[in-house]
Amino acid sequence: MAHVPPDEEFFIAVPSYQREKDIAGKTLAVLRRHLIPPEQVYIFVADEEQHRQYSSEIGRDWPNIIVGTPTLWRQRNFITRFFKEGAHVISLDDDVEELYRLRGDPLKGDSELEILHAGGMKEIILDARRKMDQLGVYLWSLNVSHNHFFMKGNKITLRPGLCNGFFWGCIVRKKPSLELRHGDGHEDVERTVRYLDSDGAVLRYREFCAKTRCKTNRGGLQASLSKQMRKAEEQRSVDLLIQHFPLFVSAKPGSILGLKFLGLQSTVRKLSLISSAQFKKCAALKNFSVLQGSLFVCICRNMACHSQSFTHVHGKIDFINADLGMLGLTTSDDRRLLASSWDFHDAIMKHQIFVVWVPPEARKAFGMPANSDDEAAKLPPQIRELCNTTGRAPHTCEPDASCAASGGPLDDCSSAVSANTDKAPLSDFARYLHALTCDDSSSDEEEEETDKGGDTDSIDKNTGAVKTGPANNMLKGAGRHEDLDWIASQCDLVDVLKGREQMKQLNVLQDWPISCDFETAARERNCAGLVAATPADSSALAQHASGNSLFCAARIWGGGWGGTCTRSRLPQDEYCSLHRNELQRQKYLTHGRADGPVPPKKRLEMEKFQKKLIEQQAQASSSSSTPTAQLLTGSAEFSESTWRAMGRGAGESARAFEYRTGSKAEPVAPKKSRREDELEKSEPLPKVDLTPSKASKKAVKKVPAKAMKKAAVMKKAVKKPSKGRK
Repeated sequence: MAHVPPDEEFFIAVPSYQREKDIAGKTLAVLRRHLIPPEQVYIFVADEEQHRQYSSEIGRDWPNIIVGTPTLWRQRNFITRFFKEGAHVISLDDDVEELYRLRGDPLKGDSELEILHAGGMKEIILDARRKMDQLGVYLWSLNVSHNHFFMKGNKITLRPGLCNGFFWGCIVRKKPSLELRHGDGHEDVERTVRYLDSDGAVLRYREFCAKTRCKTNRGGLQASLSKQMRKAEEQRSVDLLIQHFPLFVSAKPGSILGLKFLGLQSTVRKLSLISSAQFKKCAALKNFSVLQGSLFVCICRNMACHSQSFTHVHGKIDFINADLGMLGLTTSDDRRLLASSWDFHDAIMKHQIFVVWVPPEARKAFGMPANSDDEAAKLPPQIRELCNTTGRAPHTCEPDASCAASGGPLDDCSSAVSANTDKAPLSDFARYLHALTCDDSSSDEEEEETDKGGDTDSIDKNTGAVKTGPANNMLKGAGRHEDLDWIASQCDLVDVLKGREQMKQLNVLQDWPISCDFETAARERNCAGLVAATPADSSALAQHASGNSLFCAARIWGGGWGGTCTRSRLPQDEYCSLHRNELQRQKYLTHGRADGPVPPKKRLEMEKFQKKLIEQQAQASSSSSTPTAQLLTGSAEFSESTWRAMGRGAGESARAFEYRTGSKAEPVAPKKSRREDELEKSEPLPKVDLTPSKASKKAVKKVPAKAMKKAAVMKKAVKKPSKGRK
């Protein structure tokens, strides 16, 4: 055979044990048919005796026979350490019989497996390297089964699933966390889960498969483990994997593997305790400091490249400044992240941050039952241990002298890319592979109802329900609009950031890191104007801002008491969509900014309602030391605590009342019309007895008996239908 210079873009690794007479007719024959040069193929054996036997049988044609270490999982670790960092290594079992491609649609009954054409393996390998570079993943494989109904044509996927051990590839990384350590029972499952934990996704070609006879051929694991021993080893691996990686796998008794893969986001979502609505309420009350000490899991896209893969971190909320609206987070690897309340709320809304454990004070504030003894036991062990500490030592591989790096064929493959392939013209099959795209959007995630009463709908002030139709300020007469001088003074607010760019895709690990302590970073961001300012006026009519950047900067009516709008502001804007549209329409804010003066006409209207409401509360109060009574006599300043203690104002929505006071408001009965009020105040009408009197009963004429007898006779005279002639 003519030797072809090795293509240094990838290498083939074949671990083998006691199959020196079978490997040439199976795996090596497949490699030969697909034109893989022997110089790129490395066969790893367990010891010197095996090396002698393999060299005698196949050494002439396949010279790269390497002595590794006994047991498959240790041999896999040895192979990873043998090749240099960044090398693209494809691992094949030594009993692969053929590679196949799915043709047709199994659901239509016209599918079949077609032997992959010669050279197709190399084109798949090169395409896998391109896609891994594009998607930010490091492990790929063919379909796990050669059953038609478990394959899909024209399909690649990043969904969690098994990268079967008989044919898979990876980009070598010398990370201890990727080393196998749970034995031979499910070494391919363990490897898949470790890559999912590290990178968030693995790449699988659903259209292609390899055929082997697992557990039936002589040699391999069958030579070192009996059926009972292998079954016990597999169950041991299942138990260890479920214990160490509960976010990615769960038990499935009776299945082939004994476990199933889980979608990371849907799994973590089930552990989440705090919703976006609950966080907004705490932010409005400046009470989210109760979250200090809570544990979180953060899931974000792998932004190393244009990726559809996800990574996750977990840690503890160690710092909260409610006045500035800042939260400081410490991850398990001791990174410090600082987020504004707006960013944190945005991450909750986008299902990127999940609060999975809260201290007792927070459970009480959110109306949750007290922590039970087994509450923390339900959490994954990596997260559970953070209840007592914020740091975690990285995993280390158990010492294994046989796994010492032995020097691979490349000095450095970290920069290896498919540049040569891009220069060469692609075949039709390679272009087909290049065009395959992943369409896993929403395939793993559960659907959730959207939060009613969002930032784009109007809210009924009495019931708190969502309503439709024009806004109230669209219906008011021209006389109720502010003076032209006032409107002209508000021109600065009207300047919309024309061409405003939408906020970039949130990535916690890129956008939130800080290099100093939390207090210093929070002050710097506050000085930079990235959080809302405090109210400028401390008088009774200076409505109280929320003190953080989560909410819109506009003031609302709030039943006459005023207050900060509790809708989330738009990205790169100070206002929500409702108040931004209001500014564009009428050139000023109806109630002004929460940290600025109240418009003149609206100020007089609010003074009128506030005086009336304070008088009503003072009359109903039995003690002269109540906040409303003190306000009525002018002996107390209108503080924020006083403002939050006020009763429900005129026309104040249930949502605004709850965000101001922390208490749910009783539904307001619909206002009665003037006619209904007059009817209630007037004397009731005398009751009329409608039962018939004895005289009226006698007056009712009875039907004569003669007429009733005649009707009966007529009825009998009706002829019955004949039964027909015989």
